[in-house]
Amino acid sequence: MKKSFVEASGELGVVPLQVLVELAAMSQPWDECWPEVDEGFINTLKERRRFRMGFSVTQVRSSLRQQEEIIERLPVSEFAAAILDKLHRKAYGLKPIKIFTLIHKWVHGASEDHVHELIKRGNLAWV
Repeated sequence: MKKSFVEASGELGVVPLQVLVELAAMSQPWDECWPEVDEGFINTLKERRRFRMGFSVTQVRSSLRQQEEIIERLPVSEFAAAILDKLHRKAYGLKPIKIFTLIHKWVHGASEDHVHELIKRGNLAWV
């Protein structure tokens, strides 16, 4: 099924100009994929982007499976793990943060019980 460059760019999550740049990089004839592209071209662009980012299809699927296995083996609840993950990604380290910010702005669905769980385990400290 043919799609316009705007639809293709929306599906890829890039601007239409980037689709044209990708097309030029592939050295494909313009008459076959202008002004509309087919699904095969879009799938090829997705694979190229994954490859450039260092992922392959099997790696993405296996990493999702591994992530599910890790969640099942967590020593803390899922929301407590989400709090730790957020603090790690934001590089908070020893910086103080309000509990309200943690549970209402950063990790929706978390409660004070999850914060207390982390305090009991020694992952967080009262200041």
